[in-house]
Amino acid sequence: KSCLLALAAVCLAASMEAQADFQDAVDAYNHGNYLYAFDEFRALALNGDAAAQYRLGLMYDRGEGVAKDDMQAASWYIKAAGQDDTRAQFAIAEMYSEGRGVQQDDKIAAKWYLEAAGHGFPKAQLNIGLMYAKGKNMPQDLVQAHKLFSLAEATQGEVATNNRKLVEADMNPQQIEEAQALAREWTEKHDHSGK
Repeated sequence: KSCLLALAAVCLAASMEAQADFQDAVDAYNHGNYLYAFDEFRALALNGDAAAQYRLGLMYDRGEGVAKDDMQAASWYIKAAGQDDTRAQFAIAEMYSEGRGVQQDDKIAAKWYLEAAGHGFPKAQLNIGLMYAKGKNMPQDLVQAHKLFSLAEATQGEVATNNRKLVEADMNPQQIEEAQALAREWTEKHDHSGK
């Protein structure tokens, strides 16, 4: 028992230290101390920290504290995205969509947009909604497009609203009702406000 307690204490201390290191890195990054932030994020990322992997990808993507390197950015985004980091899922989707750091591939982009949209990332909801509306690399589905545009409206504003209205013009009343019901269901399922 005492060995288990000692092991638990060591794990807890290591976890608290990693959280402190991550916050130190974020603070350094926010104050423009990119070299220090890069070193801290890299150490955490190499130990599998998804948030640090995303931040490291972001730094390579932007060339902050390190030379801009799309291939390195993509590599770190993929690692973080594979651990369900929503920001990384969106970032790697964008890179696949644009062919930056990876070979352009709309199907892989759609996969990552879907993952990020499923976690409620509004820009991903907008982008995958456009893919559904156009039938780009997936079957055209105006109901899904309408649902996703509706979900994205709160933060993506007029762009999402205009796209929702465009697809709505090609839908019958039953399809619109279905899309609205799906959007409500998604919102209720993902509402974490404690209601």
